[in-house]
Amino acid sequence: MTAIARRRRLKEATIARHLATLLLAGYPLDPTRCVATTLIRQVDAYLQTAPQATVEEVAQVLSVPFPPLCVAYAAVRAGYSV
Repeated sequence: MTAIARRRRLKEATIARHLATLLLAGYPLDPTRCVATTLIRQVDAYLQTAPQATVEEVAQVLSVPFPPLCVAYAAVRAGYSV
């Protein structure tokens, strides 16, 4: 995401939100190209115990920077599994 953000002259959080929007809309993206599979698994595990948790709540619990967490959260919500 960092390289994309630099190339597009946007903040990394903006790129993360765009990717999250595409994932939730059903676009066939591979989130593991931007986010570690371990993070996706952590988010998935947390959402198993707290299915109504927002991305902000998950960020606080996992203490992960917002951009990668945003993509991982959207991937899990979109049904992506690793």
